[in-house]
Amino acid sequence: MSKRIQLVRARYVARIADTLQKRSIDALPYMKGAGIAPELVDTPEAWVPLSQFLELVGDAASDTGYSTLGLDAGITPRSRHSKFSKLVLYSPTLFQALTSICRNSAYEDTSAHFRVVRGVKLGWLECGSVPGPAEGIRQMEYYRYAALLEIIRSAAGPRWLPPQLLLASDESPEFDSHPLLKGTDIRFCQSGLKIALESRLFSLPMINVPQVPTTEPAFSESPVEFGQALVEVVRSQILGGYPAIGATAKALRMSVRTLQRRLFEQDMSYAGLLNFVRTEMAKQWLEQTDDAISKIAKRLAYRHSTHFSRAFTQTCGVTPREYRRMHEAGRLEQ
Repeated sequence: MSKRIQLVRARYVARIADTLQKRSIDALPYMKGAGIAPELVDTPEAWVPLSQFLELVGDAASDTGYSTLGLDAGITPRSRHSKFSKLVLYSPTLFQALTSICRNSAYEDTSAHFRVVRGVKLGWLECGSVPGPAEGIRQMEYYRYAALLEIIRSAAGPRWLPPQLLLASDESPEFDSHPLLKGTDIRFCQSGLKIALESRLFSLPMINVPQVPTTEPAFSESPVEFGQALVEVVRSQILGGYPAIGATAKALRMSVRTLQRRLFEQDMSYAGLLNFVRTEMAKQWLEQTDDAISKIAKRLAYRHSTHFSRAFTQTCGVTPREYRRMHEAGRLEQ
């Protein structure tokens, strides 16, 4: 069994939900079926297990007949670009943008492993496939392709299409009509997603990129190791109100016993992990907001604020109110 937990940002879920909504399709049943809390739609920087996202997008596409869901969701208005996409788009040339994708993609999707290959006439942007249900894999490939196409078009022009496209998924009828695919030489059942582009495009400048920043956006560490990834999953479970070990194990598509064994291998317990994540989240909200203690306790999925105060005091040695006052006093001294 892999020691990695593959994650994607919750904004992927939000884009799928928005795209379904545009067709008057309610995303909530599919989110519920995949075990994804609706609250995560409003928390784009949170992480969700890739397996949950694949189930969501695969079931939604299959049940509704919306076969191009991933393609339509992958195109994002510039006003809603993430720090990652801005970092890529603000690169001076297309080649630098593509290599930035390779270096930084794990900050958005820890399962993505991109590679740029330069040839004499043609180059390639490659990305391996992911394990999961067939329709989920197909829609994930579509999503990635549409997002990458948007980046390449920032240099190659708004109507550019790849001369050749390789996909891991099998053939589907939408290839004859969708504007992001029409006229492209598409090969199916390949080892992964591969987008061909003319080598002359690599040196083109990125154009129509508004408000170029003076500094690159900063990222926190990408949660690629098991412990780091599990912290992010538990954080998302707390935000959704489902912090119990059974709910977390279900989100990871493993049994409680397997999760406990994996935690033991990392010298961790679930109770200790949950307390650590709750404490760190509480500290952040106590320092950065004026929210009532009762509200913070509710956001942390405690049944009562006294339970939160007791747990916080046992861990930090001070009550939540005392911690907030200490932090406020420290800011005044500075």
